Amino acid sequence: MKAEVFLAYYVAAWAIVTAIASKYYRGNARGLSIAPLIVVWRVPLAFTFLDRLKGSRLLNLLLDSGIAIILASMLFFYSYFISSLITYLSGKGATAALTPIVPGVTIGVKTFLYMLPGLSLAIIAHELSHALAARHEGVRIRSSGIMVIAGLLPAAFVEPGEEEIRKLRLRSRLRIYSAGVLANILAFLAIKLLLALLASNGFSTVIVDVEKGSIADRSGIKPGMLIDYFEVNGTRLNTMNDLIHYLNELRAKNNGTIAHLELLMVFVSKGGNVSIIKPAAPQDSSDTKYYDRIGIYMYPVSKILVKFFEPKTAIAITAILLYAALINISLALINSAPLFITDGARVVEDILKIKVKGRVSTVITYIVSAATLAIILPSLRL
Repeated sequence: MKAEVFLAYYVAAWAIVTAIASKYYRGNARGLSIAPLIVVWRVPLAFTFLDRLKGSRLLNLLLDSGIAIILASMLFFYSYFISSLITYLSGKGATAALTPIVPGVTIGVKTFLYMLPGLSLAIIAHELSHALAARHEGVRIRSSGIMVIAGLLPAAFVEPGEEEIRKLRLRSRLRIYSAGVLANILAFLAIKLLLALLASNGFSTVIVDVEKGSIADRSGIKPGMLIDYFEVNGTRLNTMNDLIHYLNELRAKNNGTIAHLELLMVFVSKGGNVSIIKPAAPQDSSDTKYYDRIGIYMYPVSKILVKFFEPKTAIAITAILLYAALINISLALINSAPLFITDGARVVEDILKIKVKGRVSTVITYIVSAATLAIILPSLRL
């Protein structure tokens, strides 16, 4: 059974079970509640342990920087998507791609599984930061807990007292609203720093897969091989990217193909070298595609990681970190934009309240949110 089909059956089963349970199970004193697709466990945690940080000047500075960050992220969001929309409407190119995460539709199941840790980290960090900021400003946490969405995604939530927030001065309210975006930006920077440290000692290349019947397959190249560097016709190429660049240069010099070139390739590794002779295509050959490909799929991995982990595990760790960085920066930008229920929308509405009283500020915020949605809709890809 394909992974996509299994996932579809699993989520469908989860939906059916939770839908039935939500109809007959009304919750209990332990805080467990069930809704279709979602299981929630509320815990009696008021985050009072964070009160000791109330007088911290560093935290004051950090939360103030969060306000600047959410406003800067909002400006970047508009600049990026408006310029993309103008480029599209003027016929000079396509819009930027904004792809929702739909396992089995927009992304593969394996990719989604790599994304899950980063997605959970981003949501939990975002919510806990709202709790930290709320307690710092003297707001009680009415409710908090954990949830499981679709049987796959663990997440957390906090519910600060909205009435108390409304009574705060503007600066304090903005600190609370922007804390989640701040957390995601900091998580993004921390992960990028970790990736930079892992890359500091260079990369090896892992052979992820080999096409059956290809030149590489017939030469004995196997999936899982860890390659230190390559040699092609005597030229040393230290990384996977160097090899790809070298082959692309050969193609550019030979009418876009290496089919008619003979290449001696050496895959150098501590486990022993493997040589490949890629023959030139015969003059009368009609299958030049075979001779234009080596038939390998590769992935770069940190030399530091492969010292401690098997190549497959090192690839998984790298993929998880890369997706975690992408998810955190994406969540920060989306939440910065005024889109009805986002932190950015709350920031815009409260700033408008300085000049506009009553429900007018709410109406203007809805109009701004609708305009923002109209700007990004052409960029949605399914």
